[in-house]
Amino acid sequence: TCDMGWPVFAAFVAMLVLKCDTVTTVLTGYSNFAVMMSIFTMMAIMPVAEASGMFSYIAKWLMNQKAIKGHPWVLSVSIFVLAFIAALINAGLVALFFCYDLVLKICDGAGMKRTSSWAGAMYAGITISAILGMMGLPFYAPALTGLGIMAGAGIMLNVNYFAYIGCIL
Repeated sequence: TCDMGWPVFAAFVAMLVLKCDTVTTVLTGYSNFAVMMSIFTMMAIMPVAEASGMFSYIAKWLMNQKAIKGHPWVLSVSIFVLAFIAALINAGLVALFFCYDLVLKICDGAGMKRTSSWAGAMYAGITISAILGMMGLPFYAPALTGLGIMAGAGIMLNVNYFAYIGCIL
């Protein structure tokens, strides 16, 4: 019923009102790069893209492709690949927002309910694809976190980075 930015802003305000965190902690959260990019994307880029009709155009273009007509699984896989590649080039959160809105426009264009099982499966698949894309290169934060947890647990390992990238891709 509203843009994506306002629920996030309300969540930060609720954290202060419910005393889940201090003002300093919440304001420090706003200075985090990922949080700032998410808020900027949700409050500045997404409304402009929505008003311009960009998502509707992309959804119509995708649905009119010869390879996709009559093959909904090709459409689904192409959106998963889009989310993976966008996250791989370090645009993970932005890729999630764009791909989620693309799924909504495809549902509208195909006459499906936005709460259909296909849309739910697409949201889950987009999220998994973006997570795998963010882990695709060993010097990104999620991959470093996983490797750091293993090192902290005392598991000594030598990582062959070419094999790591090959397994993810």
